[in-house]
Amino acid sequence: MGAHAALARLLARRIDDEADDAARFEQLRRVGQLLVEANEAEEAMTYLSRALALKPDDFATVIAVADARIAAGHTDEARELLERGIGALRARRSPELSQLRHRMARLSHALSDEQGRYEWLNSALEADMNNGDVASELAIVAQSEGHLDTALKALRAITMMKSESSMSRAEAFYRQAIIVAQKGEPRRAVLWAKKAKAEDQHFPGVDRLIAELESA
Repeated sequence: MGAHAALARLLARRIDDEADDAARFEQLRRVGQLLVEANEAEEAMTYLSRALALKPDDFATVIAVADARIAAGHTDEARELLERGIGALRARRSPELSQLRHRMARLSHALSDEQGRYEWLNSALEADMNNGDVASELAIVAQSEGHLDTALKALRAITMMKSESSMSRAEAFYRQAIIVAQKGEPRRAVLWAKKAKAEDQHFPGVDRLIAELESA
């Protein structure tokens, strides 16, 4: 039904009935995440902060708290949490590092720092080339800002992923076609446009784009 807030408040009534910390932690985190999904970020932090206190190193909870703090406008606290998490990761590349950097990009966007957003998205994809959400967002941001080579890198990553991403493969090929055409390579652009059509026969604008490229 999508009534996340109602479900969260129903579950919250039973949190203190849990006999052990592990069960209480799971309930606290679930309630907090439901409230984040319901755009009730301030209320969500009440539960997520309690969950984080029980398990300070639980990565999923760190991410949930960061999301809540960003949504609620608590940007300084969000930055502190994310920087601490990034500093604790020694691996230069990992899915966890990618997710933390992605949240830094969201924080930059919340602060109207679009250059910072772009740079964090780029570094997030470098940490995990299989992060479909990062690749999709970076492709759109980079293309709109004229960073065409970076956009192509992100779009290629999407077309090579085995799992689904926020952007479909058809859209990724379509965007590649547009960028390659802008770079003065109409024959390659036709190839990418036809790949987009092969992925989705009815993708909006693909037939017109192919016709325009072939007649150029």
